[in-house]
Amino acid sequence: SLWGACDSGHLTNEIACNDDFDGVASRLDMYQLPAGTYFILLDGFDTSQSGNFLLTLSIPQTPANDHCENAQPIPLNSTTYGTTLAADNSQQQFCGSKLTDGLDVLFSFVTPQATRVRIDTLGSDLDTVITVRRVTCTGTVLACNDDSGGTKQSQVILEDLLPEFTYLIQ
Repeated sequence: SLWGACDSGHLTNEIACNDDFDGVASRLDMYQLPAGTYFILLDGFDTSQSGNFLLTLSIPQTPANDHCENAQPIPLNSTTYGTTLAADNSQQQFCGSKLTDGLDVLFSFVTPQATRVRIDTLGSDLDTVITVRRVTCTGTVLACNDDSGGTKQSQVILEDLLPEFTYLIQ
């Protein structure tokens, strides 16, 4: 758990905590913490849980594809792993009536022929929004989705994409 103060030997002002993020491992991803001193409490789940541990504290690097001009090209029929940690909100816009004001990264793909494409973030560990544009970051929005099928992940299906066009995914 992450705490904001320690008064008279007691932690106060709990900011965040996590138990069992991945199996029995815990993880906190904190976005835009203000400058200051923080206290980390690493604890076993109960009295039977004690032993050696590995604690990593890092400042994520800004993703290379944080801005439109650096959109990462990805091939069709592929899975890409990435992060929005340390990204900014360079492409704030509306998806339906929802303002997409989260941290964003950008990808591009080219269709070799007229085709149908499904893009999804199913299995991601954050609440995502997908926006697809044609050619540029200010180009026509072809599709956007937030919370597909009752999940916090997103999915869009694009029909009849033009051959040899560049499409951008935010």
